[in-house]
Amino acid sequence: MSLRIAFDLDGVLADFESVYRRLAEDLFGEVPASAAPADRSAEEPAPGLADRDRPTVALPLSAWQENELSQKIEEAENFWMSLEPHEPGVLARIQDLATRHRWEVFFVTHRPATAGETVQRQTQRWLIAHGFELPSVMVMTGPRGRLARALTLDYLIDDSPQHCADVVSESETKAVLVLRRSDPTAERGAREMGFEVTPTVAAALDLLERAQEENTQPGLWKKLTDTIRGGRS
Repeated sequence: MSLRIAFDLDGVLADFESVYRRLAEDLFGEVPASAAPADRSAEEPAPGLADRDRPTVALPLSAWQENELSQKIEEAENFWMSLEPHEPGVLARIQDLATRHRWEVFFVTHRPATAGETVQRQTQRWLIAHGFELPSVMVMTGPRGRLARALTLDYLIDDSPQHCADVVSESETKAVLVLRRSDPTAERGAREMGFEVTPTVAAALDLLERAQEENTQPGLWKKLTDTIRGGRS
C-alpha cells in the first residue's frame, strides 16, 4: 500500500534560519550564535503576522526587531524562492522514492505572503528547482491535525513539536520530528508524546522507505525506531 506523506518546508526542507539570521545582522548588527530570545512579555504584540506564522528561529530579538524583520520579508519579491535547501539532493530523493513506491506526497507550510507571486506558486517553483516535479503545496492558516485527518496522512515530517503533537492528537498520522540540534530533553518529550525523532530528513526517509514493509512485517516500525534510538543514545 502506498504511503501518504506530508513534509513541512522551513526548517525541514528549506534553510529559512540562515536567511533570517543574515537579514537580522544586516538590520541590527551581529546576532549571537546561540542565545535565548529576549524577554518580550512587556512589549506590544506584533501587528502583522499571526503567532502561528511567525518565524520559529530563536534569535535574541525584541518584538520590535521581529516586526521589522517580518516587514522586510513581506516586502521582498519572491522571498521564498531565495532560500537554500537544508540537505542538497534530498528533494530529488523524495521524488525518486515517491515514484518507486507510489507515495502520495504533500508539502505544507504556514509561510506568510510576500511581494511577487503567491506563497503557493513561489514554493512550487522552489520545489521544482530543487528536484521535485509537480509538487502539491498547501498553504495553511490553521492547525495541522485537521489537515492530516482530512488527507488521511500516514506520516508528517516536521521540525515543530507543536505541529507533531497536534497531528498525533487529532489524527491517526505518525509524526517524525526533525531535530537538527541535539536536545535530549526535547527528544525525550517527543517520544513520550508518541512521535519519532531524526536529525535529518535523509534519516526520516530511511524510516519511511523501510516502513513500506510494515504491513507485511508487523512490528517493523517499532524495531526500526528502537534501533535509531539506540544509535542516538
